[in-house]
Amino acid sequence: GLRWITSCCSTSDMSKRRTRSAEGKSESAAAVESKQDQENPQQKKRRTKHDANADSESPGGRMSGKPKRQKSKSAWTAEEDSRLIEAVRAFSCPECKSIFRSDCKCKTFSCMKTWKTIATKVKGQRTAGACQGRWNTHLDPKLDRSEWTEDLDSRLLALYKDPNTNTWQKRARALSKPGFRRSGADVASRYFFLVKKKRG
Repeated sequence: GLRWITSCCSTSDMSKRRTRSAEGKSESAAAVESKQDQENPQQKKRRTKHDANADSESPGGRMSGKPKRQKSKSAWTAEEDSRLIEAVRAFSCPECKSIFRSDCKCKTFSCMKTWKTIATKVKGQRTAGACQGRWNTHLDPKLDRSEWTEDLDSRLLALYKDPNTNTWQKRARALSKPGFRRSGADVASRYFFLVKKKRG
C-alpha cells in the first residue's frame, strides 16, 4: 500500500512539473511574439533578412562562422595574351606605331586609350588592372629584363630615399636602359629583397 501511494505521488509531481514547464514555454513564446509585434517595419525587415541568411549558411539554420573561400585567380592563357597584345596594338599611334603617348615621337598620339577599354577587347573576366599588370610585367616588348647589378642596387636604395622619386614607376623609369622600361613591380620586388637580405 505504501509503495502504491509513493508511486502515485511521484507521478503527480512529474505531471505538475511538466505542466509548469509547458506553461513557461508558452509564456516565453508569447513574450517573443509580443516583442516582435512591437517592432517597427524596418526592424522586422532586418530581422527577417538575418534569419534568411542564417538558414542559407548551414543545414541546421545556424551560422557556421567560417568565411567563404574565394576562388583563386586563374593563370593567363596564351589566347588571352594574344588578345591583350592585339588590343594594345589596336590603340597605337597611326604614324609612328608607338603604343604609349610617352613613346610617341611624332607627337600625334591622340587616341583616348584606357586599360578599361582594352579589358573589354580582351573579353572574359580580366579587369583593367589585371590587363595593365600583365602587359607591364610580362608582355611589353620594351620590358627591361636585364640582370640586377650592384650599381643598380645602390641606385635603387638611393632612389627610395629621394622624395622626387616617390613611386615605384618613377624609380623604375630612372633605372631602365635607354629605350626600355623596368616594371614597377620588378623594382619593388628587388627593393624588398635587398632589405630582407640586409636584415639577414
